[in-house]
Amino acid sequence: MSRKRTIPSKPRFAFAVRRAYEVLADIGATTLPIDPFRISEHYPEIHIVSYTELKEKTQCADPFEFDRRNAQNAFLATLMRRNSSDRIDGETHKYRGDKEYLVVYDDRIGSERRIRWTIAHELGHIFLGHFVEFTLTSFQRGASGEVRLGLTDEDYGVLEVEAHFFASAFLSPSAVIRKIHSCENAYGIMETCNISEDAAYKRLDELKRLPSGSYEIEGILNRNFYNYVWKLNNPDADMFDPSISLLPSQYEDYANYEHWAYIVASLGNHDKYKELSIALINSIAIYDEYDMLIITETETTKTLVDNHKEVILAALDKYGKTHIPRVSSLSTEALMLLS
Repeated sequence: MSRKRTIPSKPRFAFAVRRAYEVLADIGATTLPIDPFRISEHYPEIHIVSYTELKEKTQCADPFEFDRRNAQNAFLATLMRRNSSDRIDGETHKYRGDKEYLVVYDDRIGSERRIRWTIAHELGHIFLGHFVEFTLTSFQRGASGEVRLGLTDEDYGVLEVEAHFFASAFLSPSAVIRKIHSCENAYGIMETCNISEDAAYKRLDELKRLPSGSYEIEGILNRNFYNYVWKLNNPDADMFDPSISLLPSQYEDYANYEHWAYIVASLGNHDKYKELSIALINSIAIYDEYDMLIITETETTKTLVDNHKEVILAALDKYGKTHIPRVSSLSTEALMLLS
């Protein structure tokens, strides 16, 4: 049996952000807002259920005693003349010997944004390994003064902060929103990420303090979200859209390469290939397992592609994480002549 680790004395902020980014990459997220409900599609061991649904399915009057514990919290808060900060909006359970998780959220709170945050927070406990690395079978928010499954207040606080940072990075990934013009203020972050006003202001403050480019995984997010960010920032820009129907029949099984715009932009980061990048702005790429066909506007751009095939293949490997053995090209000018 593996030995459980000791809960760290301080929150692992960098770890929480990196894990959130890894999950976003793993589920193939390409747009905002992130839908935490869809996590079960990619991680079938995680089950997300509302308090109301659980109550109906189990015929239990108060599943996991949400109402009893919330009433106790409210009473103690009144008794001590302070606001209660221990309301239970959701919690996660993992049963001994079982690899599956049950995330329960209180759908009666009436705020979609609060529910989304609650679920993302609970997912943080799962993906940060709080149930695997440490001796936990559930993560309950007990009433004030109630023992939280043997956790000290300090331990509980560390794990809560880690889950909070995961939720923030998961729902409003700084690697993405830093690049969106409308997210330069809290309102833009709130609307784009579908998070609360308070969470958006906190995120804006964090963006001013947190470094960017700290994680290798950011390259994947930059690639996956590139088209979404570009279209948000350039809503009126025309897109190059050649008629694929003009292509020879040998290309009918090729698929659109969705990361092509990101590859072109990445080439532009190198002075040596800026001319190539500029020329390829109005191009598209389709591919199969063995070949990529780049469709250019002009014969001049086609010639540039033909002269830089190795450069393009290397960029696909490095930035697109896609290995394609061959690159070929056609221009729309040639396609028009062939039709």
